[in-house]
Amino acid sequence: MGIRGTKFDYTIVTNTLTDLVTFQGNVLLCNEANSCAFVSGACSVGQAPSFSPVRAPEDTGERDAIIRSDMPFVLDQSTLSRAFQVNIASCGNIGPIPDGYRPYREDPNAGPQPLGEDRKQEDEIIIEEEDPYYETF
Repeated sequence: MGIRGTKFDYTIVTNTLTDLVTFQGNVLLCNEANSCAFVSGACSVGQAPSFSPVRAPEDTGERDAIIRSDMPFVLDQSTLSRAFQVNIASCGNIGPIPDGYRPYREDPNAGPQPLGEDRKQEDEIIIEEEDPYYETF
């Protein structure tokens, strides 16, 4: 991860998946397969499976499910020092985990496909034209 003046949280979900949420600033999220993406902005989520492309959630429902299932300190910051607490208002009302939600895990036969230019979530996803190596979401 490359971090610049930002507020974020991350969780190593399994030994093959890292989830990240930003509240302010930018984080360069990369994995072992040399797939990288900038995760930036208010309540933006990125997932870094070890050997598949770094990806963004399909929509805010999946984003909320990732936060609810994998990021306990986002929802309850009471055990954190005040210096580490952040305003999560940018996430809105994080709804319950949708019925039938299956968390993305690195499995080539399951889970959503990697982020593509034709797929958008509620927050705008920007593909940086000047550097095709990185995506921004």
